[in-house]
Amino acid sequence: MDEGIAGAWVHAYLHRKQGDTSNAGYWYERAGKPAAWVSFSVTVTNLGTTTLSFYAATLSGTNSVDFSFNSGNPPCSGSLAPNATCTFSVFFASQQGRDRERS
Repeated sequence: MDEGIAGAWVHAYLHRKQGDTSNAGYWYERAGKPAAWVSFSVTVTNLGTTTLSFYAATLSGTNSVDFSFNSGNPPCSGSLAPNATCTFSVFFASQQGRDRERS
């Protein structure tokens, strides 16, 4: 069954939200949409003396739909021991099908 362009674009978006960039790229190509990926690492360090618990991480603000985590939610497996660090990636892929200015 052929989902058409709109279906392929939605399929790509869902793979991207899951952090599955390989499959997302395939579906963006089928949709005829650009799959411009930009990622950056975020490192969290627990400088406290007790375990830090993560209940959820959110991406909010203008165009927040263009960002996703690569490691589920919450990142860092939900907790971080004292003096420990955790690094995870955040991906950007424009859902508008066009470039945006960085700010």
